[in-house]
Amino acid sequence: MSIKEAISEWREVVGEEHILTGELLKSHINNLSGTTRDVPALLLPENTEEVRKIVLIAAKHRIPIYPVSTGKNWGMGSKLPVRDGCVIVELSLMNRIIEVNKEFAYAVIEPGVTQKQLYDYISKNNLPLVMDVTGSGKDSSIIGNALDRGVGYFSDRGDEISALKVVLPDGSILNTGYGHFENARATNLYRHGIGPSLDGLFLQGNFGVVVQATVNLMYRHESSVTFIAKLRDTKDFPSFIDKIRVLRFKEILKSVVHIANRERSRISLSPLIYEELRRLYPDRPTQKLRRMAEEYFDKEFYGYWSATGRLFGTKAFVDDAKRQIKSELGDIADIMFLTDKLINILDKAGKTFSFIPQIKRKHIILSASKMVYKFTTGIPTDDAIKSVYWPLTEPPDRLDPDNSSCGVIYYLPIIPIEGTTARYIIDIIQNQLNKDGYEPAITLNTINNRVFETVVSIAFPRNQKETIKAHDSIKRLNRLLREEGIYPYRAGIELMDEIIDREDIFFKTIAKIKQTLDPLNIISPGRYNIT
Repeated sequence: MSIKEAISEWREVVGEEHILTGELLKSHINNLSGTTRDVPALLLPENTEEVRKIVLIAAKHRIPIYPVSTGKNWGMGSKLPVRDGCVIVELSLMNRIIEVNKEFAYAVIEPGVTQKQLYDYISKNNLPLVMDVTGSGKDSSIIGNALDRGVGYFSDRGDEISALKVVLPDGSILNTGYGHFENARATNLYRHGIGPSLDGLFLQGNFGVVVQATVNLMYRHESSVTFIAKLRDTKDFPSFIDKIRVLRFKEILKSVVHIANRERSRISLSPLIYEELRRLYPDRPTQKLRRMAEEYFDKEFYGYWSATGRLFGTKAFVDDAKRQIKSELGDIADIMFLTDKLINILDKAGKTFSFIPQIKRKHIILSASKMVYKFTTGIPTDDAIKSVYWPLTEPPDRLDPDNSSCGVIYYLPIIPIEGTTARYIIDIIQNQLNKDGYEPAITLNTINNRVFETVVSIAFPRNQKETIKAHDSIKRLNRLLREEGIYPYRAGIELMDEIIDREDIFFKTIAKIKQTLDPLNIISPGRYNIT
C-alpha cells in the first residue's frame, strides 16, 4: 500500500486544485462532535468518471476511501470516516440538477446538489412544486441526508429517494430499480423495478458510491396552514402523544409533526431573538442582549413541549383538520394556526404598535419564529444551525459549526408513538444525561403513524477532556436504552462500533454482502457494519 503513489495517480484524475493534504486539509476535518481521525487526503471529483477512476486507484493500492456528499453531517462526525487511514472523497462539486419533472414531481440530481440550490431552481422556474427540507442548513446535501435516512418536515427522506446510480468497488456502474433498462419509462416513478430491490443496500450502507438519484417532490396544495400546539402542563404529555398518534392515523396530520422540549425550543429560538434585538439595539453589549433574549423566551414560551406541523390539501380539508386538531388537543394545549396572510397582518400590527412593550416583545418573538414557518413551507434556511452556538455563549455570527469552539453530539433513537412509553423513555434520557451534567435538547418527529425519530443533542466545550466525557455519556445512554429495547436508527461515527453485534446473523449477513461486493474493503470500512 503506497499512499504517495495513490495520491500522485489521483492528482492526475482530479487535478492539483481538487486534492487536499496537510495544512489545506485541517479545516475540512474539524467537526462539531469533536472527533479526530487520521485522514491522508481529501479528493473533490467533478463527475462520475472521476469517481470511477478514484475507486479503481483505491483498489489498486488497497487504500480505503470514505465518500461524503457535502459532509455536513453535523454532530455525527461531519466528513470524518469511521476508521483511521481513509481518504475522504467529497462529492460537493458534483452538483448538477439533471432534471426536474413538474408533471410527476421529482428531481434527478447529483450528491452535491444542496437544499438551497434545488429550492432556487424550483423558484426561478416558477414550478408548482415543494421540496422537503431539514434544519441542517441551506448548503447541506439532499442525497447525502436521504442516504442516511434523514427526516425532513414532510417525510422520512430515505423513503423518497430512488433510481440510484452507483459506482461499485470494482469500478462498474449500477443503476437500481428500472434504471438498468435504457428505455424504461418508469425509472423515476417506481423505485423497485423488477427483482430484488437494491436501493436499500446503499442507504446507511458501504457497498458503493452513489453519484446520482431521483428525489420525490410535492405539489403545492390549494390550501396549507402551519399549526403550533403548546402543551400547558407536562402531566398531560402522555395524552398529548396519544392524541397526535390518533390524528396521524386519521390522516388529519399528514406531515411530520415535530414535538420539541423546552430546551430544544430555547436553543433554537433564543439566537434568533438575539439577532432581532441586536438589529434594534446595535450599541448594547452582547451579554446584555443575550440576557434579554432569554428573558423574552421565558416570558413567551411556557410549558415544556410544543408541536409543529403542516396541514395541507383542499380548503375544505384544511378547515376540517383545524377543527379536529382543536377538538383533540384544545383541552390540554394552546393551538395557533399560521399562514402567510396572518403573519403579514401580525407583522404590520407589531410594527405599528411597537411603542407598547408587550407588543414589541411579541413582534420580536414572531420574527424569530419565522424560521419554523419557513421549514414547514419547504424553504431551506440556516437559522437552525445557530442553535449550535447558543448553549456555549458563542455569538452565531459565522455559520461554520465544524470550525467553531462549540461541541454537539446527536443521538437518534426510535420510540413508539405511545404516551406512557414515550414518557418513560424520555425520563430515562433526561435523567441519565442530567446525571452526567447535560441538559438535553429533545425533539420527537413522527416519521410515520407508529414511531418517533427522537433527536437528542448535548452541547459541550470542544476540548479533549469535555469531548471524551460527552461521547462517553452518549455511549452510556445508548447501552441503557438498548436494555429497554430502544435502538438508534442512525448513528454518528463514534457510535458505529457500539451498535454492531458480531454474533448477530443480521450483521454477519451484511458482512457477507460486503465481502462479495467489496472484497478489498475499500468503501467506507466500518460504516454500519462489522468490517
